[in-house]
Amino acid sequence: MIKNIVVVVLTLTFVIGCSYNKRSKKYHTGTLFFCDAGLYIETYTASAEGGAIGGTIKSDYLTDSINFRVYVGSYDEGDGGYSYKCAGNNVTAIEIVGRSTNHNQEKSKKEFDIAALKKAKAFE
Repeated sequence: MIKNIVVVVLTLTFVIGCSYNKRSKKYHTGTLFFCDAGLYIETYTASAEGGAIGGTIKSDYLTDSINFRVYVGSYDEGDGGYSYKCAGNNVTAIEIVGRSTNHNQEKSKKEFDIAALKKAKAFE
């Protein structure tokens, strides 16, 4: 009986301790001016638990601070991040992994149409 209670408590502790909202905007860690179009990259800490999930999880948002804020993605601060390119009315977010081993690789790309985001008044 006591063994079962210990197993349940440890399981709940693990599940609760490792869960996080990757889109959380509770802990703002920085804002960077990006591009001549008046855009910003806002970074938030979604989880700083470490342990089973690996490390500090950061989330990036692309915004102009007035018309839109869109979620770009989340990454483990120790191994990944995003690189951004601005070309006219488009922004490309390139997810990079492998920083911890100095073997940077593109994992994925996302394209954002700034005019469409402004028109849609997209706020996440």
